Amino acid sequence: MKYWAILLCCLWVNSGKAQQLITGKVIIKGAGQPVPGVSIFINNTSAGTITKADGSFQLTNAPEGDLIVSSVSYETEVYAVKPGRQLLNLHFELRPRVKELENITVGGSITETWEKWGAIFMEAFLGTTPTGKRCELKNKKAVRFRYYKNENILRAVADEPLKIVNPRLGYKIQYDLQDFQINFNEHRTYYAGYALFRSSSGRGVVKQGRRNAYYGSPLHFMRAVYEHRLDEEGFRLRKMVRIPNVEKERVKEVRRKIMVLKNEAIREDRPFIESPDSVTYYNKIMSQADYKDAYDTEHMTADSIIVAGNGANRVLYWNDFLVVTYINDLEAVEYLKQIGERRDPLYPTSFLQLREPLTINSQGNWTPPKELISSGYWSWSDKVGNMLPLDYEP
Repeated sequence: MKYWAILLCCLWVNSGKAQQLITGKVIIKGAGQPVPGVSIFINNTSAGTITKADGSFQLTNAPEGDLIVSSVSYETEVYAVKPGRQLLNLHFELRPRVKELENITVGGSITETWEKWGAIFMEAFLGTTPTGKRCELKNKKAVRFRYYKNENILRAVADEPLKIVNPRLGYKIQYDLQDFQINFNEHRTYYAGYALFRSSSGRGVVKQGRRNAYYGSPLHFMRAVYEHRLDEEGFRLRKMVRIPNVEKERVKEVRRKIMVLKNEAIREDRPFIESPDSVTYYNKIMSQADYKDAYDTEHMTADSIIVAGNGANRVLYWNDFLVVTYINDLEAVEYLKQIGERRDPLYPTSFLQLREPLTINSQGNWTPPKELISSGYWSWSDKVGNMLPLDYEP
């Protein structure tokens, strides 16, 4: 089985470790009434609180990042918490939440059920790693699906933040799903959202599970790039160029023209004789791979992909594919089963493509999230079921 590529997605959180006190109030836009029970948290961290009966809140020791204001009945608000101020007093006015899929009028779409698409959603979202399979989505009925036949795309939205229990990593996750889609034609999955982590266990087995999830992960890799510690952390980088099989493309086009001529002859009731040698050669070429991968023999350094600095952040860019191999561990046997390979495990290897420059920070987060495309090992392992908060330290 060929495993799909996934757009690695981690919504942006600013760099730095300064902490501050954030207070404020949340009301209904236009009505002025306070909104109790609203979740206030720094995205992808464990720093969060909820509003009181009068709509007020206080978040202590808040790191820099995107402050998320999330409620079941209202649209999510985002406020960028920047360094330099020890006290923030904020005011939010929430708009009623609109059911997104009901407003989309793209032709050829079908509203679908959890019974049809739920298993595929869980595999793409939480993953099929041993840790991901143990995760439980408590409010499945909040997820709704729509399949677009013309584009062969599945989209999903949630009417409320998803409630996820991850027993192996000891987290309860509140995930405000902002986007989810599977493009079956391109074999790509993309999802994005705002996550709040609450630790539900601190046992030794959980701590070990978190370390296992961290080492060799994209989070670990981005921190190693930022700190120029790729070798020390066990990562090896190489460049790869994917060379198309030009002869195969040529033969396919020739074959297409032959089939046009053949169909015309059938319609006109006249004979059409195709050379057996031509058919034999076509079958031979079509059995070849669509492309050939050419690897550089030299390993790359962090400086090879860091093209600029942006304050405390780093800007990354590379052409073609970046091959990331982690040499301090081996592939999971579950991964080999997933891709249908019967062999001994090798070092986990992932293939990264960029569509535009990427900005990373000291926490290991990156932006824009849609521009980093991963295939190989991370397309299997890097799902919400294996995700750690940005304030996690091994």
